[in-house]
This record gives sequence, structure tokens and C-alpha cells, in this order.
Amino acid sequence: MKTQLAYEIHDPAACLTPDSTADFTPVWVEEIGSDRVQVGGATGRPRPDTLKVLVGVDDGWKVRTEALVVCPAACEPTPTASPTNPSSSTST
Repeated sequence: MKTQLAYEIHDPAACLTPDSTADFTPVWVEEIGSDRVQVGGATGRPRPDTLKVLVGVDDGWKVRTEALVVCPAACEPTPTASPTNPSSSTST
């Protein structure tokens, strides 16, 4: 559990989400049984002004994918493949 938290979070003191800015630095993990842990201590601050969306898609599959976009240019449109913009197309 501790390794997963450290691996997944770019800044444990300020993890940006659409709902809050989470602080995982005071988190504690306690083993409470075989293959069971209890986790606590996380705190948070108000949501960031610049994070716009967290997308989760559940389309009847056993795997769910989420994409979290955190950057100042997240709202800028991306180029699309077109005859006038061939560098954006992908070839298979």
C-alpha cells in the first residue's frame, strides 16, 4: 500500500483532484489482519482552480480506465489528424 501511494502520486503534499487538493504526507498504514490494512490520516484543502476534469469510463468491461489531466494547458484544444496536419495522424 505504501509503495502504491508513493508510485502513483506526483506530490504527496498536494495531490490535485477535481474535488480537493489532498495531502497524503500524514498517512499511516496499519496491518490489521492477513492481507488487510487500515489506512488513515489523509487531509485536504479546497479543490484547485485549474483542474477541469477527471474522466472515468465504465462501458461494461471488466477493466476501467481513468485519465487525470493536470497541467496549465489542459483546456487547450489538441490537433487532429487532417490533410493539412499530417504530422498529427498515426499510421498502423
